Amino acid sequence: MRNYLFLLILLSASSCVPDPLPITIDQLEPAPVIWSQAVSGQSVLVYMARTFGALEYDDTNEADSTGNDILSQVLTSNALITLTGGGQTDTLFEFTAGLYATLTANLVVGSEYTLHAFDPLLGKRIEARTQMMPTVPLDDITYSVINDSTLDVHYRFIDPVGQNYYAIHFYSRFSDPLEFNDPLEAGGVVQTELLSDLELNNSNVDRSFRLNNLDGDTLYVSLNNISRTYYDYLQQRKRSGSIFVQAVAEPITFISNVEGGYGIFSLQFPDIKMVVVE
Repeated sequence: MRNYLFLLILLSASSCVPDPLPITIDQLEPAPVIWSQAVSGQSVLVYMARTFGALEYDDTNEADSTGNDILSQVLTSNALITLTGGGQTDTLFEFTAGLYATLTANLVVGSEYTLHAFDPLLGKRIEARTQMMPTVPLDDITYSVINDSTLDVHYRFIDPVGQNYYAIHFYSRFSDPLEFNDPLEAGGVVQTELLSDLELNNSNVDRSFRLNNLDGDTLYVSLNNISRTYYDYLQQRKRSGSIFVQAVAEPITFISNVEGGYGIFSLQFPDIKMVVVE
């Protein structure tokens, strides 16, 4: 009798469980994404891709979702990209899939530049504007060894007049120039310090920064004088954690100055110094 009563209760309880409700998740339309880097007084690199949602991958496809098939869908080929500023317009050539360049830009400090790009696959256009930032040179770099993988790096520079924002990147090896625009995911990067001169007491910047997990005996220090928009973007990226943390966290819409797409368009020459750790 008890077994019968228990079975009856169990069946009654299971019958109270509602049927699962169908849920439709609206996917965002794919959109262009860009990053940029000034390499010299005449050269600019632009990386162009497109957004790709995890739900867009078809698991019936035999291709590896982490391999070349995904890259071919993300990287933008055959795009039309122009850079206007400094009294001229340059059309960028495709160096390799997703990477475009011009070697004839006229980059003038303080001038405004406009980037136009068209993705032929998406049929979408984007536009972004930025100002060419002046280079701020590093004066001196010294260090103190804490242990085999930890250093206290001491650096100095002169903060120019005006409101300025800086990204100081520390690399254990020299990275591709494009990686300077997204240092939190760049290969070889040890750490990044973001600094606003609102935090400074005077124009003679004299700071120390502890580096952990240094790999190798060579260190590259890159001082970037960046725009407020780029600074805010990097602050947001730093708070969001690594790409693995972002994968399990709530989705974040990152700051962007790209109309019709995502990413950051910025132009600045980093001042880079090499330090050999003895």
